[in-house]
Amino acid sequence: MFSLRPNSDSIDVLKYDMVFNEHVVGGIEFRHKNSPLNLAFEGNVCYDVVSGWRGHGFAVQACQELRKLLPSDLRMLIFCDVSNVASRRVCEKVGARFLGTVTLPTGGKRNRFVLT
Repeated sequence: MFSLRPNSDSIDVLKYDMVFNEHVVGGIEFRHKNSPLNLAFEGNVCYDVVSGWRGHGFAVQACQELRKLLPSDLRMLIFCDVSNVASRRVCEKVGARFLGTVTLPTGGKRNRFVLT
């Protein structure tokens, strides 16, 4: 059974552990303070799945569960490195719309998605 378990008391970031059969398999967070940096290069959703648990759809499930916890009119901005095919697939599977690619000040590139 998959669930999200709160793991932070921060007022700026909602953090959850991804839990599967009592094992923490990753984490997801929502940064609801939309700073210029978040809007331009980072987004307000960040997730990571523990390497031994990748490929089981946990990031997709976590995004879907997080979406249910947030107000329905709130946009979720998700960025991923252009080379991170798995994260791009997560965005596509949850129905996020591709907004384009941004170039970071360091020269790297990230894909930008929005989930409404």
